[in-house]
Amino acid sequence: MNAVQDSPGLDLKRFWDVIAASCDPEADESAWHDGLVENLARLPLEDLLAFDWRFDALSEAAYRRDLWWVADLLNGGASDDGFYYFRCWLVGMGKTVYEAALANPDNLARIVTPDRDCEAEIYSVAAHAYEQATGGSADVFWEERQKLGPVPPSPHREEAWEEDDEYVRRFPRLAALYLAD
Repeated sequence: MNAVQDSPGLDLKRFWDVIAASCDPEADESAWHDGLVENLARLPLEDLLAFDWRFDALSEAAYRRDLWWVADLLNGGASDDGFYYFRCWLVGMGKTVYEAALANPDNLARIVTPDRDCEAEIYSVAAHAYEQATGGSADVFWEERQKLGPVPPSPHREEAWEEDDEYVRRFPRLAALYLAD
């Protein structure tokens, strides 16, 4: 069983259902935050904590060199923060897009356009939902969240690549979209 499936509380199917109900892939990513907070605010604390843990686990599972290169290509650069926002966007795009991108990052060529950044600042939505629903401090949420333990690190964090024509060789469809002269 993979680490993303080992979280208590909210199961993986329900996690993706919340994402699908909150994050419209056709809408501007800035609206995703409010949609997630609104939908998550209806859940019990245990499910909020599990949602946050799963979100972090899925984002961490996408911490791969090939996806970082794709984030760099799609967004015209990808710092540490930029790569994190890309991974948040990838989760927000939903299960089908997320899994297709992890299977082969070049699959993103089917859904991306060069005129739109692929980033979303939707981290910490569960803590914001907790504050909205209870009027309580997010500090209480984070204390409870720590009890779930850390998310296992991605085994791909240290992958090394050569830099000769990697975009064109590894991601031919994305390179055709973003590197065409």
